[in-house]
Amino acid sequence: MISLLGLVLIIASLAYSAIQLTSLRNKIDNARHEFEIQNKQLISTKTELDATHRQLRASREAVSYVTQGINLYHQRLYSEAVEAYGKALSLDPQNPYILNLRGYSLFKANQLDEAISSLKRAVELDPTYAWGFFDLARVLCAKREYSLAQEAASQAASLRPVLKEVMQSDGEFTRLCKPIVNSIKMGDQH
Repeated sequence: MISLLGLVLIIASLAYSAIQLTSLRNKIDNARHEFEIQNKQLISTKTELDATHRQLRASREAVSYVTQGINLYHQRLYSEAVEAYGKALSLDPQNPYILNLRGYSLFKANQLDEAISSLKRAVELDPTYAWGFFDLARVLCAKREYSLAQEAASQAASLRPVLKEVMQSDGEFTRLCKPIVNSIKMGDQH
């Protein structure tokens, strides 16, 4: 009987050990699965971080080109400024501010069609960019497209009411847009 009892104890002990091993194996499998999930998240985060670093480097370089473009613009080297803004746009093509600067420099370089294209793209990317509409109106006036210029100017004034006063006091704007300056509306204010 003792040997039967010993055998039962050994079997019970082995069964308990098997249960413990199964439980431990399940914990290891769960830990491995959790590790794989966290590893995938880590890889994804690293990929995003690398992309952010690349974008940051490109943005810094774009800022450098924008600064160069602004300096060239103030030296009245408009074609060179356009080139600098083009380089900035190659790094940050969806930036309405750079498109606007490029468009205004194109205007100053007397490349009106290209200027309009660049300025239209700026306000397409950011339909709330009042200064973009203001500059678009100016270039449209230079092309004597007064009805389109009036729409752009009214949009600018609607988005930023102070621009109506700017339009009436800006010498270049009033000279180019004389036929529409007094008819610019504020548009719908929501």
